[in-house]
Amino acid sequence: DKQFSQAARGTLTYTDQAGAAFEFEFQGESVTWVFTRAFNRGKARVLLDGKEVAVLDLYAPQTEWQQRQTFRAAAPGRHLLRVEVLGERNPAAAGTHVDVDLLEVGGAGAR
Repeated sequence: DKQFSQAARGTLTYTDQAGAAFEFEFQGESVTWVFTRAFNRGKARVLLDGKEVAVLDLYAPQTEWQQRQTFRAAAPGRHLLRVEVLGERNPAAAGTHVDVDLLEVGGAGAR
């Protein structure tokens, strides 16, 4: 969606469809998921190399652009990040949207 100038590079992708997911294969030691916290955001499960590493609640009463969460792999190399939309929400949230604004790879051999 290109309507949000506050997003990194002016775009982000989002959905509220339970079970939807995105995957990102990377080479390096860590990956940072950049997302938006907002009144209509829900919960997401994060897996790194097939193992759950977090469940994040993206709800916030006011919009918070370009929030960052970094996930570190056990060792440098090739890895897979998967983020799943749970279709669950904080009781105060008005929706279950999850977005991806940007992904950043870090560490040795990052690409």
